[in-house]
Amino acid sequence: QGLDRKIKLFGLDGVRVLSGIRLDDSPKVIRLLAGTPHHIDGAVQVPVEIRDEYQGGSAKVHARAMGLLTARRPLPPPAALPFDVSDDSLVDLDAVYAEVLFHGDRLRCIEAITHLSAAGAMAHLTAAPHPEVWLTEPLADTWLFDPLILDGAFQLAIVWTHRFIGKLCLPSYLGSYRQYCDRFPAEGAIVAMSVTHTTASRLRADFMFFDHQERLLAHISGFEATIDDALEAAFRARHAA
Repeated sequence: QGLDRKIKLFGLDGVRVLSGIRLDDSPKVIRLLAGTPHHIDGAVQVPVEIRDEYQGGSAKVHARAMGLLTARRPLPPPAALPFDVSDDSLVDLDAVYAEVLFHGDRLRCIEAITHLSAAGAMAHLTAAPHPEVWLTEPLADTWLFDPLILDGAFQLAIVWTHRFIGKLCLPSYLGSYRQYCDRFPAEGAIVAMSVTHTTASRLRADFMFFDHQERLLAHISGFEATIDDALEAAFRARHAA
């Protein structure tokens, strides 16, 4: 209310994944909620939530964040690909999608992993199809944030923890996400993941997204993923389904 229609969604802060949405045969009402906007330092902050409405009026919050809106998208900071292409780290993606990841053909978006080391990883990712391919009644003709490219970054994190920790992971938190383009290129993007800290149960990393001319499109700071032995059984069960 009272916001300029030309205002742009520049990013998200404090993205917290609280619980997954379990898909089964029962219908679900998923609500996307936005709270009262606040003007701060030339930008607008809006609290947002994803809720699953249960019968009887109860609700479960699955994720929450603070959206950041701005009238003019800032220029990207100087950035360069952090890794060289490593011929000795190329990965068999057929094996990765069959044996490590739980993602099916529609979410198979890693085209090539060009670097994989203890310091991080780099990959080429496929862009998502137009919204009407995935949604019966899309809210817009184009994606604000490309969901497949972002998911590809999280898939790369799973590949990394499987290789260097021997366990699987799922994302739980993003400190901040900033996007410097109105939309991601149709030809996809390059993602570079730089590992900042690991424990037996947690991965922390930053991501940078580039186009094929190596121009910075977006970045994620303060990514956290939960590493858990139980995820292997869960991933395998999804493959069996």
